[in-house]
Amino acid sequence: MSSNDELQTLRRLILSELPPSALKGNPERALLLVPLLGLASFGIAGLATQSPPVWVAFLAALGLGALYASLMFLGHEISHSAVVRNRRLQDVLLVPCLFPFLISPHFWKIWHVRVHHGFFNMKGKDPDIFFGLENAANKVSKSPVKPLLDRLNPNFDNPVSLWFLFIWLSFFGQVVLWSVSHKVPGFNGLDRRIAALTSGAMLLGWIGIGWAAGPYTSLFVIVIPMLVANFCVVSYIITNHQLRPLSDERDPLETSMSVTSVRALDWLFHNFSYHIEHHLFPSMSPVYFPAIRRILRRTVPDRYLAPPHFQALKLIARTPRNYNDKGTFFDSRSGSEVPVTDITARLKILEQKMRPKEKAVIGGGS
Repeated sequence: MSSNDELQTLRRLILSELPPSALKGNPERALLLVPLLGLASFGIAGLATQSPPVWVAFLAALGLGALYASLMFLGHEISHSAVVRNRRLQDVLLVPCLFPFLISPHFWKIWHVRVHHGFFNMKGKDPDIFFGLENAANKVSKSPVKPLLDRLNPNFDNPVSLWFLFIWLSFFGQVVLWSVSHKVPGFNGLDRRIAALTSGAMLLGWIGIGWAAGPYTSLFVIVIPMLVANFCVVSYIITNHQLRPLSDERDPLETSMSVTSVRALDWLFHNFSYHIEHHLFPSMSPVYFPAIRRILRRTVPDRYLAPPHFQALKLIARTPRNYNDKGTFFDSRSGSEVPVTDITARLKILEQKMRPKEKAVIGGGS
């Protein structure tokens, strides 16, 4: 049986244990925009009109950053048709979700929904595997931004590079738009003029907010929240695939992984930690993902990975980000190599250590 046949069988098994409504949209989740945008607007207005102590302003800035990240994760859900099916309505709802990151809905749906999901962890085809392109025949490895990206590779040996986690989504979105999208397949139909104009309008919106708030307040309503939001989002994105091998096939159990987070963060970030589940059912509401995780751990325990989130981040910072072949991580600066199988073995150990803890905490919850 081929890998694709096995996945189809697994999907059918999972669906047989879920309610029929699992494959339908969940439009009421669009209403989450109301409290998220309301709280963000309240925070911005409060910081702009009041003069709280610095420590209060800093805490409020952290809260705003978490809200911006929550909006992004909700936008991700919307872009996959898990909330509403109407594409024009999706674009309207996506604007406030992507606004903090200066990303056009039109561009996001091509970059992430079409290209990444169409070619995830496929060498030379997945735009998100931006470090993993050492093959000289691969056009992306010759990109003029590649050396810069290598220097920004998050690594404990280069503490400055850890700041990359705080700017990645906003920064790399523009790298994909203007560079990577020219070199990997799937970006046909991308209107860069629309994407650029939308990003420019978003930037002008933030400039307007900054002008009205003033330089000092802008630090707490724009700069710190955007750094925090980027970190929250990137801390998940960078662990979703970049500790896993490359492949010629789309197999989420082989080339992606979930992470295990605390319930409060799963609630705030709309179950984004359940990433294998998302790749198995991209248009399914994430409210069903905890149930799918339990099924996967029961049916494919040797293939399913959801290590603790913080431990996965530590491995990211200790592992080279380039692939010099499908099974080896490679550091282009030091020349060191780490077999992907070694990293997978570490991840499985972490997974096994935390499973009893998860059973005790989560039990049979949803």
